[in-house]
Amino acid sequence: MYSDLVREVNASYPTIMGVWGHTVTGFGYSTTEQMVAIHNSNSPAIDNWHIDEFWQLAQIHPRPKAGCAINIIHPDGGQGWIDNGPDFETYLAGSIMEISWIGDFLPNTTVEILISPVSTYGVDDQWYEIAAAAPNTGSYSWQIPQHWQGEDYRIVLQVLDAEGNILGVDGSYGSFTIIPGGGDSGSNHR
Repeated sequence: MYSDLVREVNASYPTIMGVWGHTVTGFGYSTTEQMVAIHNSNSPAIDNWHIDEFWQLAQIHPRPKAGCAINIIHPDGGQGWIDNGPDFETYLAGSIMEISWIGDFLPNTTVEILISPVSTYGVDDQWYEIAAAAPNTGSYSWQIPQHWQGEDYRIVLQVLDAEGNILGVDGSYGSFTIIPGGGDSGSNHR
């Protein structure tokens, strides 16, 4: 498995590394101690784990193309206007959420924006489309439907080429909540 990781990283491809009940992204290694540099979504810091801690390595397909990076800026968890504690983002149903990202704004690309309650992960994989082909400009204004309420929502952004192929993906780091109380005025403040 270690040689597979080295091959993938040297080719500039991250890997999905399986650990008990979770997956992490492997993106680097140490040649002397067989340590793997990982991004663990449960930790804000970059971690280094020994290769023996993983039970599976998977290649990411489709392979990302150079110059197709996308990174969510907002919402990404823990940065809402209505503060209900640390790392807690809350929005009002009926208000406007400004979804923003940075990345490589390649010509002839669009962004598919999806939302899901975390509680459905691995159960029904219920992803709802916010936008099928938003312009890849770095932002999209979405009016949160009045009937949407609940905790632990996440956003996924996918950069698509003109044929609909996925070129890059990013998901929100943390969860956010949608509560009743917004209006059609576009204000997200309580």
